[in-house]
Amino acid sequence: MSKRNNQKAALAKSFLKDQKLGLCHDNAVLKEHPLAITYSSALTSLGALASQKKNHGRPGQFSADIEVMDLDRCEHERCTQLGCSPQKTADAVAGLSNRKLLIIELKLGVMRGKCITQDSLLDKFNYSRNLLGCDGKYLGGIYPKFLLVLPSIDGHSVMMSNIIRALAGSNELKNKCAVTTPKGFSDNLS
Repeated sequence: MSKRNNQKAALAKSFLKDQKLGLCHDNAVLKEHPLAITYSSALTSLGALASQKKNHGRPGQFSADIEVMDLDRCEHERCTQLGCSPQKTADAVAGLSNRKLLIIELKLGVMRGKCITQDSLLDKFNYSRNLLGCDGKYLGGIYPKFLLVLPSIDGHSVMMSNIIRALAGSNELKNKCAVTTPKGFSDNLS
């Protein structure tokens, strides 16, 4: 492996330290949210959502017990009703036992040539927070960090390099983002 590839792998490992967040999911909290009530067709399991998304996952990678709201689908249905253009959202949101919502972005596939920027990740997170009503009016609010789920660093991909560069260049992104892998996700969200 070249020196440059060794540096990339070391940087990837430093970002992929599975952060022990100690979170416990609660499907009832999600189902109480006004968007989940209005757009109940957007509710699905995280495993099903990951399998549906192009290049995002494989069956069995995530627990079928964890229900999420597909934010892309929710935004599409909301904008169809309102006659507006859909904005880019994070992939999903899950309910937590502390009455907060956890925003989840899945980046498990390889999309060669497509650059992931810190701005695009922050824009998705911030818009998703606004869509969910980040003021905590309905629930305990939004968990302060979103969860970015990346593939394991084995077979370091072009997409992974782009995400790592985006993370490395932004203190704001580091402060708002917890990075994990599918295995780490399962360990973090019981």
